[in-house]
Amino acid sequence: MPVDFTEGALTYLPGGDITLESLTTPTDISKRHTKVVCTLGPKCWDEETIEGMIEAGMTMARICCSHGNMEEWTTCLERVRKVSAKKGVNVAVMMETTGPEIRMGYFEDNAPQISL
Repeated sequence: MPVDFTEGALTYLPGGDITLESLTTPTDISKRHTKVVCTLGPKCWDEETIEGMIEAGMTMARICCSHGNMEEWTTCLERVRKVSAKKGVNVAVMMETTGPEIRMGYFEDNAPQISL
């Protein structure tokens, strides 16, 4: 059955108990079962951006430790905690630490191998 997407025509979506009203009505975040994981890099470590991400539905902040240093990660973590407390929502935090990295390049003095 074709779906009419003209303004005001869509009131029921095929595929279950989904209605246009259920999609457009604000939901209570505490009743959500799906987790929304957002990666926080240096560009979004400020409180305003974190607050916007929480308002958009972020339930877990992933801090990528490939960028920054311990002081910056700690500051970011404190900001996530501060903003989530201010908003009255729980936001989990996941720290992604980097594993071994393979770097391609030349060794000093053109050495054929290097001992680690």
